[in-house]
Amino acid sequence: MFEKYLDLLPYKLRTNLSRLRLCLLKLAIETGRYSRNRTDRNQRVCRLCNHGDIEDEYHFVLICAAFEHIRKIYLKQYYYARPSVFKFTELMQNDCKKEIII
Repeated sequence: MFEKYLDLLPYKLRTNLSRLRLCLLKLAIETGRYSRNRTDRNQRVCRLCNHGDIEDEYHFVLICAAFEHIRKIYLKQYYYARPSVFKFTELMQNDCKKEIII
C-alpha cells in the first residue's frame, strides 16, 4: 500500500523513514536475530545509551539518548516527552505534513 508520507517528506527523510519501517536499519533487534551466533531477544540491548532497553524501532525513535538532539529537531515534543507504544504507532501512521515535519 502506498503511504502518504512518501509524497510529503524530502527524499533523504523519506528514504530513512522507509528503511525504518521495513526493518532495514541495523538495529540489535534485527542483527541479533539473523546473525550466525543468534542472540537472545532480551540481550539485544542498545549499545549507544545506558537505558538497557532492547534496541528496536520504538527505542531508536523515541527513547535512545544518543538521538535526543535529532528527535528534538524532527519530532513534536508530544511524541517523546512521555513516550508510549501508542504514540509511536500514531506517529508511524500519521499522514499530516505538519505532524511529520516540524
